[in-house]
Amino acid sequence: GHVLLKVVESNVVLSREVLTRDSRINTRVIAVPLPDCSDGLITLIANTMALTPGTMPIQVDRNPTVLYVHVLQLSDLEEARRDIQHLADLAYRAFGSEAAIAALPDREVSR
Repeated sequence: GHVLLKVVESNVVLSREVLTRDSRINTRVIAVPLPDCSDGLITLIANTMALTPGTMPIQVDRNPTVLYVHVLQLSDLEEARRDIQHLADLAYRAFGSEAAIAALPDREVSR
């Protein structure tokens, strides 16, 4: 549900940018820490994000694990980080080890 909602939402925003004369594009590269994230989970998160128009993972640093994402339409830095972290939390809970799930902060994941 979450990924489908984000794909639809970003398609609407990107379509509006293409069809209107006044551009509100505000691009940034943001860093999102992903502690204790396995290679498989990073791949899943990055590939899922790449499906969403307007976001593109561009680099992963290890030790500590940080995912760098290019965002085409950034209106709120912390909201963008929270959205990416929410996707990561969903991936951890679905495919992470018991230790990784136990280490997650107690965040609400059902949006």
